[in-house]
Amino acid sequence: MAEVLVIFAVAIWGAAAVWVSITDLRTGLILRKVVWPATFGVALMFLAASLIVRNPGRFGLAVLGGAAVGAALVVTYVLRPGIIGFGDVRLVTLNGLLAGWWGLAWSWWALFAGAFLMLPVALAKSIMTAWRASAQPGLPVTQEKPTATKSGSEDGSAGTPKGSSETLCEAEDGGNDFDYPEPDDGQQPQGRLGAFFKALVKGERTTLRAGPWLCAGTAAVVIIRWVQAGAV
Repeated sequence: MAEVLVIFAVAIWGAAAVWVSITDLRTGLILRKVVWPATFGVALMFLAASLIVRNPGRFGLAVLGGAAVGAALVVTYVLRPGIIGFGDVRLVTLNGLLAGWWGLAWSWWALFAGAFLMLPVALAKSIMTAWRASAQPGLPVTQEKPTATKSGSEDGSAGTPKGSSETLCEAEDGGNDFDYPEPDDGQQPQGRLGAFFKALVKGERTTLRAGPWLCAGTAAVVIIRWVQAGAV
């Protein structure tokens, strides 16, 4: 009977994980109305299972595991705002509760597994963001050529269309008629490759949908531990 309750707990988590993953990818939101009921359901199943096997300490370890990883992400959320959302904190708490049924360490393994799966995606997105940020205008600014009009000068010759994209090498005062961007720190504009590495090192903040990766990491850890030790 206890094993059936654990299976129900995993099924509740699985349904919530699928829902959270889809909504996070589509909207970037991890809804509390999905996560908290699932957390309560998983906790209730584990409480009943621990009482059946007469080992309430196991339920306590599961709760402690969820609280520990959740608290770790709360600290990250407070110290580095914008890196993660509070929906990620709620989801990690649920994941830690589920994995913690097999031991406190497994709550942390679930978190680390999700982070490991998320790392290549975060790295690729950081590279793409840095490359886009490195795009600096290095060519003269030209204007689009408008539709030519028949209006000419007073002597009857055809007028030059205003704003023509044809390059004007010299202005009336003999100077260059182009507008170049001013360097930020008084230096010459750098090449795009140098700007790319500068933006990459600077670490421009990117938004990453972490929900699916956190759930995938937890699923992998739970499957491994279940195969090793069984449901109860």
